[in-house]
Amino acid sequence: MSVVAEQIKILVELQGFDSQIYKLKKFISAKPNEIAELKKSFAEREKHIKSLEEKIKNLQLERKNKEIELESKEANIKKLQEQLFKVKKNEEYTAIQKEINTIKADNSVLEEEIIGILDKIDAEKENLEKEKIVSVNEEKILNEKIKTIEEEIAKANRELGELNFKRKEIATKADSQILTKYERILVNKDGIALASIENEACSGCNLNVPPQVINEIKMNEKIIVCENCSRILYIDE
Repeated sequence: MSVVAEQIKILVELQGFDSQIYKLKKFISAKPNEIAELKKSFAEREKHIKSLEEKIKNLQLERKNKEIELESKEANIKKLQEQLFKVKKNEEYTAIQKEINTIKADNSVLEEEIIGILDKIDAEKENLEKEKIVSVNEEKILNEKIKTIEEEIAKANRELGELNFKRKEIATKADSQILTKYERILVNKDGIALASIENEACSGCNLNVPPQVINEIKMNEKIIVCENCSRILYIDE
């Protein structure tokens, strides 16, 4: 076996490891985004809960303000009723009585509004409790999913370590210049530096390879790359 043929054999073995290594690296690098998306979805739920709590808080404040207004008007009615006993003219009596009736009408509206607000508060509190129950369940599911993903990452990292160790052993057998060229192509071609000849075409880019080039590859006198994709060409025998 020629030196080039031996080097190609080493590169093919390296490519087997590198394909797995690149696949694992891609898998691992995608996981943080996956976790981030899960957390983002849960954060939206928490945001919704906080908005419900804020809504209830505002409704309670509105109710309190209306109750204060109602108390003030009730106190005003009491004062006006006391004045009724002091007035001597019918016109004054009628005017005060009219004012009392107007305030009472306003109070009736206020009371209805307060009841409406209380109903809203009860409804929103019910919604809040439901959302909190859902949130607790979702948080449990979220934590389980994150734990699973973290276990997958840990497993992939262990496999990656083993593959890198084995790859390093094989890489020591490769010619330094050929290895440098191979690794440069590996980086530029997303982890695939070699391309076999299949049906007289480069398996990396599907471009037809001239018969003369195929013959040169068979001769194993030098490293030959695809003129289109720049991958190292070899014949899988």
